[in-house]
Amino acid sequence: MAEDIFISSYDSSSDHHLIIEGDAESVWAYLVSGDGQTILTHGFVCSLVQPIDELPEPVDKRKPPPLIKRFASTQSVIPDLREEQISVEWTDQQANVFIDNTLFLVMEIDTRRARCRAISMPGRYGFPLED
Repeated sequence: MAEDIFISSYDSSSDHHLIIEGDAESVWAYLVSGDGQTILTHGFVCSLVQPIDELPEPVDKRKPPPLIKRFASTQSVIPDLREEQISVEWTDQQANVFIDNTLFLVMEIDTRRARCRAISMPGRYGFPLED
């Protein structure tokens, strides 16, 4: 189940961690400092449910927001995602998140920018990943 998704990856060259967590609605990644104490940036990986029209009020700040339709791309929803489908590869100054061997998220260490295949426009979910 998606709520069981938890992946941790560490890159000794850059001294950064990447944490990937999924709840019943979405999967997010967090770029964390080498000491594990500071989240440097976050990025949306994908939605597990259909995007919603608008965020409900009040917004629950204790969990990541579900995807809003206007930010969704054609590749946003992966309803039955399993942890085994997700992999992380570190390259020079970035962490790359793959789903079924397709690049879905790039977390840039130096700019702290997240670029994601699952979103169509820049905003609260990061920036679109251009092919």
